[in-house]
Amino acid sequence: MPPNGIARFVQAGLEDAARRQLDGIVCGHIHRAGLMQRDELVYANDGDWVESLTALTEDADGVLRLLSHHGELLAEVLPRLRLTSATCEELAA
Repeated sequence: MPPNGIARFVQAGLEDAARRQLDGIVCGHIHRAGLMQRDELVYANDGDWVESLTALTEDADGVLRLLSHHGELLAEVLPRLRLTSATCEELAA
């Protein structure tokens, strides 16, 4: 389980994504990589290149993977995406 501050960050991001009817959240730079699917929502955090040395990838089929700097698979999800017509301006509101 991530530390409390990070757990609150994840929860807040997923709640905001649900409220906006999005598929999830993609973020980084909090130095704690993570990739998971909670209910229908995806949380993807690429971590950083200083502490976690991780990266996110997405293949042509939409599979998201969290990889270590030497290519080790750390996590994988195949999101069930909803199509949305929201614009960047609407999402920023």
